Amino acid sequence: MAIDLKQFASSDEEAQQLFDATRSTDPLPDVAPSLLNTADLLDYIAATGMIYPFEIPGPVDRRLKPASCAIPFAGRAMAWIPDRKHPDQIKPLDREFRPGQKLRLPRNSIVFITLQPYFRIPDYIAGRYNLAITQIYRGLLVGTGPLVDPGFEGLLSVPVHNLTAGDYELTAGDPLVWMEFTKLSDNLRWSETARQSPNPYVPFPPRKLERRGLADYLAAASSEPIVSSIPQEVGVARRAAEQARNSVRRLQGLSLFAGVVLLVTIAALLLQTFGAIRDEGKDRSALQERVDRLDRTLDSQQRQLKAVRRQASRSRTGTRP
Repeated sequence: MAIDLKQFASSDEEAQQLFDATRSTDPLPDVAPSLLNTADLLDYIAATGMIYPFEIPGPVDRRLKPASCAIPFAGRAMAWIPDRKHPDQIKPLDREFRPGQKLRLPRNSIVFITLQPYFRIPDYIAGRYNLAITQIYRGLLVGTGPLVDPGFEGLLSVPVHNLTAGDYELTAGDPLVWMEFTKLSDNLRWSETARQSPNPYVPFPPRKLERRGLADYLAAASSEPIVSSIPQEVGVARRAAEQARNSVRRLQGLSLFAGVVLLVTIAALLLQTFGAIRDEGKDRSALQERVDRLDRTLDSQQRQLKAVRRQASRSRTGTRP
């Protein structure tokens, strides 16, 4: 299967001339409004210059499918990548990539990548792109099915999300997305045989026809760095886990200290108790000794009293001893 590459524009100037002549004039009116098959798509690329440069290196089936064509990336790539050890710190990436150079997609990151060709989409054609299926199976994601409006001119950039736990490398010049093109229903703007409609056709806004690059689109989208939230959340989780570990260590230290204090307190209480018991025993012994002495004294006095009574009794009766 051979395709004559000479039918496509050989320079950007030639592509612009083709587009100027066909922007609002359909060169292939016999092609019905529908999703363009490969043959019709190649005819429109050759006739309108809507993709430049358009190249097919290697086997044809590596760059063409029944209703889509592969689009490589090359040019500017930008990203704000959190440091792995310090997720709150961001390292910017802003670099031009030529075909053959490697682009690293860090894990859990969003990298904005510029597609290689310059697009000039006629008023009667719309495009859509999706990430190459190989990259999808690697765990990479891109916003599915974004519409490239009729009348768009410029470079396209795509945000590629690497949601996996590992880094991936892409090679500039290799296909990144597959793009399909659909021909719109007829309108008097480009087809003399189109039906009359009371409603106007709304063309692509002229204010968006300036040649804007990736940095311009990002600046218009947000004044802050666009960063994946995953590394920051992971960082928060790590810090929380570390704080929890430190708290456990402190609690373990406090528990050990509290245990020692408790043991010392119990020992002191036991000593006091034993001392009180010992002292109480001594007091009891002293008291018992005093009681014993009193008993002996009482017995002695009772004997003396009995002797006095006997002597008094004999004196009253005149009895002599």
